[in-house]
Amino acid sequence: MHIHYFTLQRQVEFLRERLVGARVEESYTQMKNEWVLRITRADGEEGFVQLSADGEYPYILFLEQQHRRANSTGVMEEILHRRIQVVELLPGERIIHIGFDDPSLQLRLHFFTHHTNFFLVDAGGIIRNSFKQGRKWRGSRYRFPATSREDPLTVDEKGFSDKLREQPHQPISAALKAFAWMTGVVVRELSARCELNSETPVGELAEADISRLFAEMRRFFRECRENPPRVYLEGEFPLRFALTGLRQMGDCPYREFPTVNEALRFFCFRAAQGRLLRRRRQQLQEALERKIAAVRRSLSRMRAPEDIEQRKAYFQKIGQLIISQPDRVLPGQSTAELIDYFDPALPTISVKVDPGLSPPENAEMYFRRAGEVTEKVARLTHRREHLTRQLETLERLLAEVRESTSVKKLEKLQETLKSIHVLQPEVEEAEAYRQPYKRYEFGKYEIWVGRSARDNEAMTFRHAHKEDFWLHVQGYAGSHVIVRNPQRKEQLPPGVLNYAARLAVQHSQAKHAQYVPVMVTRVKYLRKPRKSPPGTVIPSRVKTIYVE
Repeated sequence: MHIHYFTLQRQVEFLRERLVGARVEESYTQMKNEWVLRITRADGEEGFVQLSADGEYPYILFLEQQHRRANSTGVMEEILHRRIQVVELLPGERIIHIGFDDPSLQLRLHFFTHHTNFFLVDAGGIIRNSFKQGRKWRGSRYRFPATSREDPLTVDEKGFSDKLREQPHQPISAALKAFAWMTGVVVRELSARCELNSETPVGELAEADISRLFAEMRRFFRECRENPPRVYLEGEFPLRFALTGLRQMGDCPYREFPTVNEALRFFCFRAAQGRLLRRRRQQLQEALERKIAAVRRSLSRMRAPEDIEQRKAYFQKIGQLIISQPDRVLPGQSTAELIDYFDPALPTISVKVDPGLSPPENAEMYFRRAGEVTEKVARLTHRREHLTRQLETLERLLAEVRESTSVKKLEKLQETLKSIHVLQPEVEEAEAYRQPYKRYEFGKYEIWVGRSARDNEAMTFRHAHKEDFWLHVQGYAGSHVIVRNPQRKEQLPPGVLNYAARLAVQHSQAKHAQYVPVMVTRVKYLRKPRKSPPGTVIPSRVKTIYVE
């Protein structure tokens, strides 16, 4: 009800006492949809009129204090230094008329939720300016919004009943809206006070029901004009503005105010904060829930260490069987029929062998695969531990988001989520927050892998330190890999170097090849040729390692 006709009526009465005779000193905006007038009142005191054209919470308020920020912009400056002579609500309309000592200027303030706008109109009815969509309205003729709804306060009980009876198949909620000011809140309140279901068709109502509706309507509108306004609360944020008590709100806590101006100020300012809080909370919650689901999927898809250990045992067994039965590995054959001495039944099993290798070399190949499985178990264990820690962190952050009742707290959480790449930055922030690399960890080392050729260049020459280690597959296109080296070590531990080299192979066109050469050097030994494509570098002082 914060822009109901009766709300505006009472607010205009409050404003009239303070604005008539006042001189407009400044007219500016410093927030989207907000307009501020600084005035000098007839008694010499300074005051401010603040208006909002927000689609959800439009308002007009009188404030004793307001600070004009440096980034404010002058608007509607045609009314500067004019004195206000008239402040009135147009009969039956949610339009406030403000007249000045210059009869060629008048303001028409429309409060129609998403169609709220403020027009400056001349004596001939031509719009000279408007707060929103100035280009669209400037120069056009001002027209009152068309309305055909009947004033319920000018009709008697019989007229009220006859009007409703014209729509026997319509529910009460729709039929009552044939009258002015019958908003959804008002309809629900009248239904609650009469103990009627608002969806009951009018044709099913007895005359006593309609008589009670009429009486309660008159009583409710009288209370709206006389009772102290109140704001119903949900926690610390406003839930509903009302000019009187609402039976439909039940035992909902509320706060009463001495004036409509104070009630509107509390409701609109705090409701806007609550809207921002809800939107940010939902945004962060959805981002966290998506990330948590992705991490859980990654954990569920990971092979159990026991399965990998079985592969290691299998490779070791085949290697030993080849050594014990070299005569069964025939030259030029890609398979060998071996007796499985590890099985009490001694079955014959078929195993793959390399026809170009001797029996000892084939056995060594299987032993090497068993060793690679050991390394894979270590990587898998590290990855699982990392994902588990990440999941714990994400679930803790999700709990904080759900429990947060502060916009500032949510802003801090939002920055945290951006820093760990859970939340995508806004479009205008994308360049500031997007990193040109994927981030990995091995032990205490941080490893970066470039996302594209252009990102390779940005990562290597703008983000990496000159003492960091650089890796790239030799002879193939692929990602640059950077191993961070904050301690300025001369060499990387073998395990870290091997892990980074494997990342380089996995993110290159050689990912399916065997025995791949990988170049290793420091970033300071890289040079970019002039006019070369993005990501092209010439390395020096290179060490080459091989990844199988």
